[in-house]
Amino acid sequence: FTGLILGVVGDPGSGRTTELGALAARRAKGAEPAPTLWLRGADLRAGDASLADAVARTLQQAGRIVAPGGKEAATPEQVARLAADAGQPLFVLLDGPEEMEPALARHLADWVVGTAGWLHAQGVRMAVACRPEHWEQWEQAVALCPEGMASGVRIGDLSAAEAAQARRMYAIPDGTLASADAAHPLALRLFAEVREALPGGAEGCPSREEIFTAHLDLMCLRIAVRIVAAGGPELRGSAVRRLAARVSGQVHEAARRCLGPGEGELDREAFEELFPWRTGWAPAVLTEGLLTPAGTGYRFAHEEFADWLQGEHLDVDGALRTLVHRWCEGEGPGDPTVRLPRHRIGPVVQALLLLGRQRGPAELGSRLRELADALDRLGPEPPGARVPQARREADADEPAAGTGAALDDARWWASHLLAEVLLRVPDAESLRGALCRLADRIVQRSVRDEGPQHLGVYALFGPWFWER
Repeated sequence: FTGLILGVVGDPGSGRTTELGALAARRAKGAEPAPTLWLRGADLRAGDASLADAVARTLQQAGRIVAPGGKEAATPEQVARLAADAGQPLFVLLDGPEEMEPALARHLADWVVGTAGWLHAQGVRMAVACRPEHWEQWEQAVALCPEGMASGVRIGDLSAAEAAQARRMYAIPDGTLASADAAHPLALRLFAEVREALPGGAEGCPSREEIFTAHLDLMCLRIAVRIVAAGGPELRGSAVRRLAARVSGQVHEAARRCLGPGEGELDREAFEELFPWRTGWAPAVLTEGLLTPAGTGYRFAHEEFADWLQGEHLDVDGALRTLVHRWCEGEGPGDPTVRLPRHRIGPVVQALLLLGRQRGPAELGSRLRELADALDRLGPEPPGARVPQARREADADEPAAGTGAALDDARWWASHLLAEVLLRVPDAESLRGALCRLADRIVQRSVRDEGPQHLGVYALFGPWFWER
């Protein structure tokens, strides 16, 4: 790419982190490895003016490890200058910027503009791996910078050749997985781990949800075994399985708490309450990699798996009311600090899909028709509705002005929840009523505006959507 910032954009489980790792490995090869610094979103703190602040903290930590009590660590500018003088410009990899502290996320546009300025001044380049919902906000912020500063590449499932190669590597026979999972990076990886753990291998053709369930069961059993091996109670056989069930209960509680203000993060106090260090639970959980340290707390290692697990504990009707329906009923803005970031759409989508699996397509179809109606009741997007994130955040502090931004958010949630769920259900025929309702709304908007050129939020449902 030719700009300063490259966005590696994809849904959870699509291999974003793997792509960053491959890039870092390529830069490390050769007689003169290129300098690469890896950060994750949890390294970004409230009050940071740009990426340089996080880079400085990382260099200071590395300096203390390499030379404890030695000289002061080099500054980001010094490292960037040394790399440039050697003909190998510094490259920063940022994985999961969605994990940044909420206080910083509210000023994302200012941070991105500051970061772009620092990259340009120091000759540093950057790759960002994130969800599409988060990259939307980066694009809006980068629009305030000189042209050509950033570009994004979208990644998804593996190609047919790549998927076949991955299945051979994982020893997964052809036809073992459904077509929706046979080329999905995370599904392939977790299914291979489950197959390897089972004496006779996994049988049948499991769904994505069944793969995640088996993965959770396997991880909880391995954690239980580690707890016993580390000096826990003398347990065998069914007693170990009962301990694994207790671990599973704590993992579900951790997922439920991740739905709180931490936006997917489990704070340190909650982690130590659920998985005490003194009894060996915490080291067992961390060693197995079910959760990993992230900033000042902990997160589930696999984001798509975390969305699925957290979706099991979400009050879906309460979430839909907060995100969409209260704006249709004239309830007003409510508490402006209670705004779910758009990149947290995953648990809401998974909760809706779970509703369909547990209570049938009629219940799910009812929620989707209500979302289609809400799009119509919320009215058309005003001209220039793609307001820069910084302006939307400033509006949020002013109740009267913030109403427009909040309505924009409600439209976004309604349209994207509709699209994500309808594209993921195994049988869209069972949701014909919701699809017809949506099609009717699109036709009405098109007729009213004398053509399909100005569909507003309905532009998300173009020909590509109906051809899937």
